[in-house]
Amino acid sequence: MKALSKATEETLFPFISKVRNFGNKAKWLTEIAKTIKDDKNIPLTHEGLTALKGIGSKSANVILREAGKPAEGVIVDLHVVRVAPRLGIATGADPKKLKSR
Repeated sequence: MKALSKATEETLFPFISKVRNFGNKAKWLTEIAKTIKDDKNIPLTHEGLTALKGIGSKSANVILREAGKPAEGVIVDLHVVRVAPRLGIATGADPKKLKSR
């Protein structure tokens, strides 16, 4: 985090340019790093992670699992939320309230 907090968006471009919307993601990464400043300050709660710009529920849960913490719910992306009800294996449209059948 220390090194990333000193980086500019442009210095990240060569590393993430193949990722969709890399300009926005570089901005979010530098913003997050400047907020956190040090690895020890990385929030290890779902609420704390999602409060950071650019971190959604899925990313927060992945970070929690990688840190050895329990995820809050099942880690799914937008496609699961859209397709599961169509297949009849879940109900609802809100990813936080999606229920299996």
